[in-house]
Amino acid sequence: RTCGARCKTDTYFHYFFFAKIAAFHCGRQYFIESLYLQKKAKVIEYLSLPSGLRASALTATITNIVMTRGSDIVHLSFNFVSGDALLELNKRHLAHDYETDILTFDYGTPNKIEAEVFISTKATEEAPSRFSETVENEAIRLIAHGLYHCLGYTDKTEEEKVQMRILENEFIARFHVKQKKYV
Repeated sequence: RTCGARCKTDTYFHYFFFAKIAAFHCGRQYFIESLYLQKKAKVIEYLSLPSGLRASALTATITNIVMTRGSDIVHLSFNFVSGDALLELNKRHLAHDYETDILTFDYGTPNKIEAEVFISTKATEEAPSRFSETVENEAIRLIAHGLYHCLGYTDKTEEEKVQMRILENEFIARFHVKQKKYV
């Protein structure tokens, strides 16, 4: 589904089952097992996603990683914005007067992801000259970075930064496998 020319929304459905066991009636024990199917919609949005990235492949990769970590997505929004817009958000919400490549506003818990992630288009466009990285891979890396923050990972110490980079690289590799399925 699309919401305008620049926003792509992927809604996927997560099904789960549970059983109920009822117990006593007139002093006798009875077991009644019921199986229920509940359908819950999950939404992942992409605003101004760089060309070359498929929302469906990103959603498949994100969903796979989130589920393997025992978490669930309520709502997740990835917004690609200008460097100036991100600087303004950084000043207004975090009182930081410097440029950054990503801001993650996490409203959930590690088990229930609900967040807005803002990614600098300037950072993704400068990646080829700064890091010998493609624009596509830098965008994927930043999406992964925001997601892993929502899953409870931090990158304040050198050890945490190394761990975050390993996770980002794993995400990029998984994405390219998923991307091939959707080409």
